[in-house]
Amino acid sequence: MRETCEKSDPLYDPLTEQILDRLLYRGKKGLPAPAFTSIAFPYSGYYLMRNGWDAESSSLFLKSSRPGAGHNHPDNNGIELGAYGRHLLVDRESPPYNVNHLPENQRKDALWVWEYKGEDAPWTANTLLIDGCGQLPGVANAGYRHTIPDQLWHTSANFDFVQGVWTRTFKSAPPMVAKEVREHAVKYGAAEDEIATQLAAVETHNAQPPMTFDATHTRQVIYLRQVNVWIVTDAARRIAGKPAQTLTQLWHFPAPGLATNREYADKDGKRSPLAPGFSREQVQCDAAAQRVLTSNADNVNLAILHAVPGTVAYTTWFGDKYPWRGWANAAPSMVSGYIPAVDLHATFSADAPIVTLLVPIPQGQTYERRIAAFAKEFSEGQTRFTLTLVGGTIIQYRVAQSPTELSAGSIKATAEALLTVTDATGGVRGLTIGCREMTLAGKVQKVSGPDFEFAVDGQRLADVQPIRVPEGFAWKETPTGIVPDYHPRTKKKTP
Repeated sequence: MRETCEKSDPLYDPLTEQILDRLLYRGKKGLPAPAFTSIAFPYSGYYLMRNGWDAESSSLFLKSSRPGAGHNHPDNNGIELGAYGRHLLVDRESPPYNVNHLPENQRKDALWVWEYKGEDAPWTANTLLIDGCGQLPGVANAGYRHTIPDQLWHTSANFDFVQGVWTRTFKSAPPMVAKEVREHAVKYGAAEDEIATQLAAVETHNAQPPMTFDATHTRQVIYLRQVNVWIVTDAARRIAGKPAQTLTQLWHFPAPGLATNREYADKDGKRSPLAPGFSREQVQCDAAAQRVLTSNADNVNLAILHAVPGTVAYTTWFGDKYPWRGWANAAPSMVSGYIPAVDLHATFSADAPIVTLLVPIPQGQTYERRIAAFAKEFSEGQTRFTLTLVGGTIIQYRVAQSPTELSAGSIKATAEALLTVTDATGGVRGLTIGCREMTLAGKVQKVSGPDFEFAVDGQRLADVQPIRVPEGFAWKETPTGIVPDYHPRTKKKTP
């Protein structure tokens, strides 16, 4: 997005001017905020969940798109997260196009840099590996211009929901050629012990059995707008052959110590918007509790809470070499070189969905001042958790791989997922996915579709809002400004 937007600019757009005034210039022009918050671009598969238009607002971006023209990166169903004005989970940005784009001291490692950050490499997006294999980018087609994929989207004053589905080929990392690694390392001045280390790493890298298979990764994201919490549910299956054995989430944190750069905004004193980031010691993993917690007193922090049966294995990388893992661009440029940053890999059994809570913690607060209790249980093919926030809000979430009898308080549903949020006054709202039947205090409720948001009014459902696949996209005029319309009466043809 352009840093300036003036009426004299040939690319001037009034909505862009509103957004820039709010996010970059803190309302200097006195323009009203846009009349919407969250937005989906269903043709392209870009989804943005947010709670406001201030610089301190929170947002989550999910990309779930079909292959387009030009560059394709294997980052489908990848997310990025910012909260309270700080970046918390990020994409690792662009790779160098050639060895001369690297600083001299990193050129001897160029083949490893490309293995990690190359355009076809799966290691740098916040997405999923299946049995250690990453998704391939796919082949571009024109479908994204004219059709909308079968992906649910919903936004309201209380919840956002998106379901991204990616069915493509997954493949293990390609082998590296020892002769090429040696010749490259010698050419760019590597010492003999460095060359020996690289060649040993090549042998380890190539010892992994090659695998190629088709698989489907489904990622559902629910935003609980009123409490600023996200629930991410991942499920994956191989299309043919043996079932998937392991699923690995990849999470990437901003780098610490990012320097000033001329590419950054004047209003920030040329400082990186990703600062201050997190060091390796500031990302604390507790496998027994299935919890990751950042701890930087100078930053907003993040709790990543997992609810999965069985065990989890956490691995962190920070400026590691051979293979290269845990590196971020030193500046917003492919010629900036790379500095250490935390990559987190979380590996689980593929037998059940991975349920992940992303709970941002405002700067100056602690985990204990944000979260009062977190309980989880697993039985009858279900994953169930109850999260109690300081202040009294109780979040109950139940999920299964197929429609199952799920219950939360007095609500029972034969469904794939059921969420209820009880606020401090006792008011209950929720949503359900894949619902076939629902009862409230034993009384059967009339449901008009399988996916919907609801409120509880005594012994009946109220304010029921369907969750649907968008039928199109258009801007609609309202008294407070334009808003997205996903079900326009007249669909406009996309050129």
